[in-house]
Amino acid sequence: MSMNIKCILIFVLLEFGHFLSAQLLDVHISNIRNTKGQLCLAIFASEDEFKVEKPCWRLYCDKKEVHNGEFSIQIPFREGNWGFSLLDDENSNGKMEYNFIGMPREGFGFSNYELKGLHRPVFDDFCFQLKKDEKKVLLVKVKYY
Repeated sequence: MSMNIKCILIFVLLEFGHFLSAQLLDVHISNIRNTKGQLCLAIFASEDEFKVEKPCWRLYCDKKEVHNGEFSIQIPFREGNWGFSLLDDENSNGKMEYNFIGMPREGFGFSNYELKGLHRPVFDDFCFQLKKDEKKVLLVKVKYY
């Protein structure tokens, strides 16, 4: 069984059980520099959650399924207004590592938003609406400093 299928099964069992919905997030991640560690996927429901880095949902996927710097996963999710972020957690410790001047040492990205410059985005920069019975394609380009 592939890692993508395992991630989806774990997600469905833990998060939804009998509350499965017809909405689907089709997530395509690019620019991944290696296959060490894990990808940490997080979904936020508001700016407040994003500011304190407390997502309403998380999923960790092993990077063994990364090919040519790309990874894709389909995630059933409930309708609403959401923002998706990603951490390329190369040392698998579950948190972003920073260098001595405070710059991220690991990759990160956001749903349909490519960070330019050094400023942290706000929730409205990368949020999206997932409607009933919709399949939403999310493109995430990982950025490294």
